[in-house]
Amino acid sequence: MEIISDRETVKQLQQHLNNWNPDEKCPSHEERCAIYNTQGKLIKLHLCDQRLKRIPSEVWKFSTLQSLDLSNNHLSILPQELSNLTTLQLLSLHNNQLNILPQELWSLTALQQLYLGLNQLTSLPKEIGNLSFLTHLNLYNNQLTSLPKKIGNLSSLKYLDLSNNQ
Repeated sequence: MEIISDRETVKQLQQHLNNWNPDEKCPSHEERCAIYNTQGKLIKLHLCDQRLKRIPSEVWKFSTLQSLDLSNNHLSILPQELSNLTTLQLLSLHNNQLNILPQELWSLTALQQLYLGLNQLTSLPKEIGNLSFLTHLNLYNNQLTSLPKKIGNLSSLKYLDLSNNQ
């Protein structure tokens, strides 16, 4: 079985995304769209502002990914493969069209920062309490009317934005 490097997988991803260049700076960040560690493993991936309606399958192959920015797209659903990203520490999904979050999200227990503002979320499940390392949780501009009691389990939480909800 042939092992494909992260750099090769990024090249495959680039072929699927017409306007995305991993070597250019992301429009929303002051760093390149794809950042590798010293072993050549992808650790940061910025796919913001790509008009994505679904997340490209190549993303789920990056087992060492620590930061994934999918903000400013047209995502309405997150696939089960999200659970493959077990080393993820930052996940940005703000300004999409999400109205429900999959159970797989709550298995990403290494998450420290989760950005879900500017979506259409109406509720959060009690499993959010599983994210014990979460320090930043951004939920502004959704349609939340209440929070689960388990949100109190987020003992590392330093920043919580709930502005402009119901």
